[in-house]
Amino acid sequence: MALPKYAARENERRFLIAHGQAPDLKGAACSLIKDLYVRDTRLRLRSMTDPATGHRIFKLCKKYPTDDPASGPIVNVYLSSEEFALLSRLPGWFIRKKRHRLEADGRTFAVDVFQG
Repeated sequence: MALPKYAARENERRFLIAHGQAPDLKGAACSLIKDLYVRDTRLRLRSMTDPATGHRIFKLCKKYPTDDPASGPIVNVYLSSEEFALLSRLPGWFIRKKRHRLEADGRTFAVDVFQG
C-alpha cells in the first residue's frame, strides 16, 4: 500500500502480558495517556502527560486501514489545549493508560498498563 499524503509508517506489535508476568517497570520513563476514539471514524484524540513535569501534548491521529496488522499508515496533527478541549466533546470511547518505555538489546519497547 502506498502511503497516503503526509502519513508515516507505524510498525507495531501487540502482546497481552498476563498479570504478574510483566517486566519490572520501576524507574522506567512513563507518560499518562488519555485517548478518545471518535465514534464512527478512524480518528483518535490523545492527551499525553509527563507525570514528572506535568507537561502535556495533544494530538489528533488517523490510522489508515491496512491488510498488515503489524504496520500501517498513520498521521498525527499536534493541537493546542483549546483545540483538544473542543474536540474532546465529540462522541466516542475514552481509554486511559500509563505507557512505560523500556530499553533492551538496543531497542525501545513500550508497555501500556490500562487503567479502569
